[in-house]
Amino acid sequence: MKNYQNMKLIFVSPEEFRMENDILDFLRKHNISSEETTDFRSAIKEADAIYMTRIQDEHDRSKGESAKIDCSTFHFKKEHLSLIKPTCVIMHPLPRRYEIEPAVDADPRAVYWRQERNGMWARAALISYIFKVEDKIH
Repeated sequence: MKNYQNMKLIFVSPEEFRMENDILDFLRKHNISSEETTDFRSAIKEADAIYMTRIQDEHDRSKGESAKIDCSTFHFKKEHLSLIKPTCVIMHPLPRRYEIEPAVDADPRAVYWRQERNGMWARAALISYIFKVEDKIH
């Protein structure tokens, strides 16, 4: 992100999932503008791109740690579509759980299925290159 000008990263999460110092130090070191908030609705209104992620409970220090935190106010629902910019894109690395309501999928700003498809082709190209068979693909 340090190659882009006049942009700001907004990290939205419950207090328990705030960005760690290594990330914040990197952003400061590279003069990347950022802010942290728990106000999901306000943040999505100002976003040009929304990158949703699931709770990665496989990284919990103790079993069930993440489950104790209420993240329901951070789920993207169909009602939120009217709040975001017409040009805003909604991304997600997949797989998802409940952080994006399936009713959002039909909106053209929801690009995560295209992300998944493009990722598949990128991996296929890399594999064909690694095995030196790219000239055999037409």
